[in-house]
Amino acid sequence: MIARNLRRGRLEADLVAISPCGRCQVVVEVKAGVGDIWTLSGRIGPGKRRRLRAVAAMIHRATECPLPIRFDVVLVQLGPGRSVRIHHLPGAFEADG
Repeated sequence: MIARNLRRGRLEADLVAISPCGRCQVVVEVKAGVGDIWTLSGRIGPGKRRRLRAVAAMIHRATECPLPIRFDVVLVQLGPGRSVRIHHLPGAFEADG
């Protein structure tokens, strides 16, 4: 783990880490709420992806990290009776999209 709740102005990343294999730097967006995973994932629109790409570029420049960047999404599905389901979507969207 490199950082959590990283903020620079309007740019923010929930988590920044190096992948377990050590081959990429990972920027993670976490979304929690009720509803299905499609509803939760739909909350990460084009503007949010653009801001995540910008924060990743900022991190890349600041750390001079030579690793490629991967964008993951973690969806925390809140259900009845305090039940929780966690869905990890590695490589949820592209760095150049």
